[in-house]
Amino acid sequence: MTEKTDPATVGAGLHYGLSFDAYRAVDAANASLLKQRTPAHMKAYLDGLLGKGATPAMVLGSLTHAMLFEPDTIDRDYAFAAVKDKKQAAWKAHVKANPDKQCLTETDRAHADEMVAAVRKDPVAQGYLEATGPAELTAIARDEDTGILCKGRFDKYIAPCEDPPIGIIPDYKTTTNAEEWAWRNKCKEFDHPFSAAFYIRLAEAITGCLHRFVWIVQETTPPYAVQCYYLEDESQAKGIERIDAALRNYKEGIETGNWPGYGGGLKAGGYPAWMLKQHE
Repeated sequence: MTEKTDPATVGAGLHYGLSFDAYRAVDAANASLLKQRTPAHMKAYLDGLLGKGATPAMVLGSLTHAMLFEPDTIDRDYAFAAVKDKKQAAWKAHVKANPDKQCLTETDRAHADEMVAAVRKDPVAQGYLEATGPAELTAIARDEDTGILCKGRFDKYIAPCEDPPIGIIPDYKTTTNAEEWAWRNKCKEFDHPFSAAFYIRLAEAITGCLHRFVWIVQETTPPYAVQCYYLEDESQAKGIERIDAALRNYKEGIETGNWPGYGGGLKAGGYPAWMLKQHE
């Protein structure tokens, strides 16, 4: 097991035991910043202008994630009430009594419990979840080309061994449809391959060993079906290409104070290219 790290000594490397708050305090670029679609959006992210409230789906995903990877944080971070209607006075009293916790119902907890039970029945997912290695591992490395310090937080980290000498970074995601075509659409919508390639890059820069990134994807409705996917080579290569461009843009923004958007001017617009091709 990786030794826990004192937050006061955080530097380049792999760090186990950092709280999420301590991780956030590390002054380094993360994937969420770098995959913003323009430098102007990067600046808005840095200024805290892009935050939005968590949706019910996001809250459920976070709870299930905590149950899988940080079960000891449930009592600390969550408060559950046997209330069916959140319009009731009992719910308002529950929220008021737990101002520093995520307030949920016992029904929410039962929902997450069912999802956890289902994902653990999947042999591939369970293999990654039960493999030896720390959860919530912080990775910090400096990009060689730009000198930008980068950071990431892995759901789980399975270190390289002699056979095979490849590390694995499992990542848990919830969704409404875990079919391949649907997951590929989610990857495009949320740019998951960018983050996966970024994490691989961090791990390989620190350890000098090859790594593979695996998504454990689970549906949020019965039967809570699970499908695991690995980041394919083509998507990783595209992700690395985009990471390099993002780091250059970020460095230029930091050094010059110039954070351009889409380029301005007047451009042609209309139907998507695939629709136009149908009429050729």
